[in-house]
Amino acid sequence: MNIIFRLIISFIDIFVPKNKKKISIPCINDNEWQGNCSFFSQYLIKNKELLGIQINILCNKKSFLFRNPDIHLDTQYLYSLKGIWTLLTSGIVIYHHGPLAGRIPLISSRRINFHINHGIHFKKVELALDSKSKEYKNISFIKTKWFCKYHSVSSNIDALSCCSYYHTYLSNIFITGIPRNDLFFINNDDLLPQEVINDINKLKKIANNRKIILYAPTWRNQGGAYIFNQDEKNILEKFLINNNYIFVYAGHPYLKNRVIPQSKYIIDYNNNFSDIQSVLSITDILITDYSSIWIDFLLKDKPIIGFQFDHDTYKDDRGFLFDYNEVFPGEIVFDFQSLISVLKLNINDNFIKTEQFSFSKKLFHKFTDGKNCERIANSLLSIKND
Repeated sequence: MNIIFRLIISFIDIFVPKNKKKISIPCINDNEWQGNCSFFSQYLIKNKELLGIQINILCNKKSFLFRNPDIHLDTQYLYSLKGIWTLLTSGIVIYHHGPLAGRIPLISSRRINFHINHGIHFKKVELALDSKSKEYKNISFIKTKWFCKYHSVSSNIDALSCCSYYHTYLSNIFITGIPRNDLFFINNDDLLPQEVINDINKLKKIANNRKIILYAPTWRNQGGAYIFNQDEKNILEKFLINNNYIFVYAGHPYLKNRVIPQSKYIIDYNNNFSDIQSVLSITDILITDYSSIWIDFLLKDKPIIGFQFDHDTYKDDRGFLFDYNEVFPGEIVFDFQSLISVLKLNINDNFIKTEQFSFSKKLFHKFTDGKNCERIANSLLSIKND
């Protein structure tokens, strides 16, 4: 669908009546479905009769969502006449990866445009960027603040971060917790997306009662993934065997030079699983670098290690909203040998939460009860009924 046609649809939208009981979640890119989008849509579908709503997932023509057993009955092709009409008549539209998830700009003056984001605000984006940075110069001129009036966040500090990102009013931000983190507190499989259940069962079978170390490095503007040499692979493998662990490597999908050591004790997440949250939920030790994945994992009260092997050369033009060393809850190491040493200190339930760990958890998470989706739904209803 070309830009001119999308703008025409956007103009027509101004005159189309809205149904406040109709909620649409546009998702053209399948890679953006996992996480908050998946968990919140699952909650809405499970509770649509109780909430008195109609839920519509609007996706690409060849999307795997049409084969998803949880949502296929509520899924439509967005760029069909039916899909476009569904979007235009929806009184509530849920956004998760910026304001153009459906590639059609919809103003928020006549409907509720609600942004659940795809994570806790940590790395700078949009209006929080340094105006002189390369990233700022390369960003789209489209701003979330133009289209999404309301937002849900994880904590009080996350609400202030949201204001920094989008220059929105604090009164339009709801502190609810983020949807995907409900997984850490839910014991009923009926409340979980099927792909998450499948991932958890698959990993448990692979682990075979062994504990799990998850290595989750982020994408880099420059440089690539850490490459384990043969000696390091042997040392890591020996450590895993001696301590009854497996090592799950879950590099960012766009991470360059991601080479997985060949070993039955080292598992390639990217080729075996679909949702990182499912792996996080049963992980015993997390290793990451500059990713914000550790913020979610704080809720598990388990060891977190920072492995910054390229600390001197790593460059991210966006930067962080926070001083990384001040808020990171675990030990940061810079070479493989130090990584193994810190791992040895954290195995066999030897982990003791530090004051910094507790501080970071309280800073980024207001709720630890598994009711984040419920709070977001109630926030939507409170706006709808105003």
